[in-house]
Amino acid sequence: MKLFQAVIVVALAASLIVVSGCSSSPAESVSETPESTPTPTVSTPPTQEQLYEQAKVVYERIYKQELELQYAGGANELPPAFLELVTEALATDYAAIYGRWKRDGTISLGPDPQVVWIRPYGKSFEQSIVSLGVCTDGSKTRVLEGDGSVALGRPVINYFYFKYFDGVLKAFDSDDKRVAKC
Repeated sequence: MKLFQAVIVVALAASLIVVSGCSSSPAESVSETPESTPTPTVSTPPTQEQLYEQAKVVYERIYKQELELQYAGGANELPPAFLELVTEALATDYAAIYGRWKRDGTISLGPDPQVVWIRPYGKSFEQSIVSLGVCTDGSKTRVLEGDGSVALGRPVINYFYFKYFDGVLKAFDSDDKRVAKC
């Protein structure tokens, strides 16, 4: 649509130059701008499958950010790349978790928890437009605690809820449940 409007403006400008060039009097400046009629845009909302795929990409980026924070031993602040993926409210929750890792001296020794499955969750929370269930198995992941002890992770199902914020799909809430296995 912007290209179409730009072509119209260029064509109009060119016609004004031609008209003023043919005039016997000096060219006058034109202070009026042509009014354009907005062209309605027809956009098809994404299908549930497309929303699921978009949410999956956002989740995978969140997971990568979490791994980086875990191997770094937490952080006093979340990195900007993380903040692009979640709302301020959810970022506050993550900042508390990884701030505690930093204060306590907790650090992941690996290997990475394995993402066993990612599925549409199908439940809505506070008008979410898509939700995911993700099961990660951290039972082989070693975590060095601040007291020097080493603990193993565990299998967990996380539920993530997504909405658009300023045109960007973001996770705005999450919940988790410990499970025996994925």
